[in-house]
Amino acid sequence: MSESRGESGRDERWSQLMREAQGGDQEAYRTLLEELRPVLHTFLSRRVHRTSEVDDILQEVLLGVHKARHTFDPERSFLGWMFSIARYKLIDYVRRHKRKYSKEIFDEELSERAGWYDDVSAITEDRQELTVAMQELPDRQREIVALLKVEGLSVRQVAEKTQLSESAVKVNAHRAYKKLKREIVRLRDEV
Repeated sequence: MSESRGESGRDERWSQLMREAQGGDQEAYRTLLEELRPVLHTFLSRRVHRTSEVDDILQEVLLGVHKARHTFDPERSFLGWMFSIARYKLIDYVRRHKRKYSKEIFDEELSERAGWYDDVSAITEDRQELTVAMQELPDRQREIVALLKVEGLSVRQVAEKTQLSESAVKVNAHRAYKKLKREIVRLRDEV
């Protein structure tokens, strides 16, 4: 439970720093990026085996955070927003280097950790649509999807972290996946 409070505290701190950065506070923004770097490095290192590649992807993620900073909604989870960007940058990287690094970064591993992405990618290849769709989820569902599919936690771990039953986690996740698919189809129809 203290880990849950730690994550919550970090999420609140980073949300506050991003709010200040959105308001023009350069020092807050610099602090935020410095604090994100080791967390993102660990996240990427667990998925990519070459340190030089991790550093390249990390730079892409930080640039993605920079470019998308105006899209952060202070009413939503910063961690979910940040890890969504990290996941998309990682998937982009895998796609670009698929042949060269197929033995280093396994698409199956990414798919296993993010089975929902496979379901959704069957409908769309456009990560922007997925980002928008994720923002349409209720906070609880977005948090559960982020914990399950971005952070790679088990249903049991998510249940403990969110203080929900495992059944409630599964139901929320299922509803979130369905809503993501519907939202992406809706976005596609608008184009």
